[in-house]
Amino acid sequence: MKFNIDRDELFAGLATLINVVEKKQTLPVLSNLFFELQNGVLTIIGTDLEVQIIYKISENLEIEEEGKITIPARKLFDICRNSASGASINFSINGQKCDLKISDSKFSLSYLSADEFPAVFNVASENVVRLNSTSLNNVISKTVFAMAVQDVRYYLNGLYLEFCSNKIRAVATDGHRLALSDAYFTNSIENDFSLLVPRKGIIELQRLLSKDGKELVLEIGSNHIKVQLDNICFITKLIDGKFPDYEKAIPVINEKKLTIPKDLFKNALLRAAILSNEKFKGVTLDIKDNVLIINSHNPDQEEAIEKFAVSYTANKVEAGYNVNYLVEAVNAIEEDDVLIGFHDTTSSCLIQSPASSDDRYVVMPLRI
Repeated sequence: MKFNIDRDELFAGLATLINVVEKKQTLPVLSNLFFELQNGVLTIIGTDLEVQIIYKISENLEIEEEGKITIPARKLFDICRNSASGASINFSINGQKCDLKISDSKFSLSYLSADEFPAVFNVASENVVRLNSTSLNNVISKTVFAMAVQDVRYYLNGLYLEFCSNKIRAVATDGHRLALSDAYFTNSIENDFSLLVPRKGIIELQRLLSKDGKELVLEIGSNHIKVQLDNICFITKLIDGKFPDYEKAIPVINEKKLTIPKDLFKNALLRAAILSNEKFKGVTLDIKDNVLIINSHNPDQEEAIEKFAVSYTANKVEAGYNVNYLVEAVNAIEEDDVLIGFHDTTSSCLIQSPASSDDRYVVMPLRI
């Protein structure tokens, strides 16, 4: 295998793939990237056996000899990152080494046989959806923070995606809060379906999604989801589990609600958080007679009180919540104002835009 490639072209591919490759692997070949030269195209693949990304390069590439090998991912990435932009990189095989020549610099890397690298995941497509990459990126970014991290309830360690008619809904929960976001696409699908994407898969997919509105193709199989975006193919395994009935966790709001400027509320929460208990991060919301009081205290007997005039005439509400969960929910609202609602005086708190229910956030109460 022998070829020349523009440093910037290669680095763009390596930067896309590097996060998939874990630093510590039980299988040595998983620390490498798969390189294959065939029919004028360089194909680079990285995987951790759960997520797989395939990156193709055909521009600024001169192929002298086709072939395939696997090259240490982190070392190659660091060499490329610290090389000059616009430089030409020459790859060649010399015995048991892969030689890289960049201007007057030369590097010899050990490599492993391409035959040791895992095969490309086979996705037997049961559903295909075409949608705007911005729409998918938006629903992910508005919910991803509520996913659980290494929870024994494995079905919470991911993002639940529902496809219904011309709508995609993303839902995440860690059992203490819930985030929901809806987006719409032009072409309606024939059959409704849902899937549960693992945490790492969602995080890596979010890195790839562009904000410039490019069309992408989702292919969904029984065990995998495949996303095709330009020259990048992303594949991840799905979680085989039943997601909770999230609709039951969303409180039904009647008259117990108020609207408040987003930044005013968020900044008050951030100030109150300074004197909250470092372990539980609890704050109390006390709402009555057109007044909202945010209160926090800690074991050192320190206390913060924030008071606002609001339009609220319903029954008194007093409940405690994790202040970090409240702040993350408020941050996800794009409008200038937020609506805060409650079903009863000790229930979960619902946060959304006053004008739309496309994005909804539920924070469970704390005992303070």
